Amino acid sequence: MTQKHDITFGDLVHVDGYDDRPFFVDSWTEETRHEPDVIYEEVWFDITCAWTGEYHMAELDDITRICGADQADDYLMYNAAPPINPEIKLDIGKLISEGFERGVLEMRKPERKPTKRELSNQEAERRKQARKEREEQIDNLLDIRNWNVRKYVETSERAYRMKVEEIDEELAKLAAEGRR
Repeated sequence: MTQKHDITFGDLVHVDGYDDRPFFVDSWTEETRHEPDVIYEEVWFDITCAWTGEYHMAELDDITRICGADQADDYLMYNAAPPINPEIKLDIGKLISEGFERGVLEMRKPERKPTKRELSNQEAERRKQARKEREEQIDNLLDIRNWNVRKYVETSERAYRMKVEEIDEELAKLAAEGRR
């Protein structure tokens, strides 16, 4: 079978829609389709980007030959260079510091669980604080109770007597809590 185009294996080509990216021709497929009124002939190329190694397929109508396989290396060396994208900025210092921070975090020892002794000490401290707060509350209630007793003795008003009874009930509750 004779080929109907001048592009062959290893040639360097441009493809419409891919700017100036050069591609190597790996192979091609020729297809002939017969219909009652017409015959279609299509040629598809398997191509690889010379810069990235990406595989693509392209139709013969979309391909322009740059040079033959024997001149491809020279062409790439002198005429074609990958485009530099100004939006891609590589900050080496930032990459190093982020890597260092990640490494430090990975190296950090996991938080250890407290020992039974430490837990016991924490519980004892919590109870001591609760006892202290209860004692302060009792002292405050006794001061208020004593003031109400003095006022009741001076005035004989029932409101002072009722306040003393309320405080006595509250003191009884606090004393019961302290026994637990």
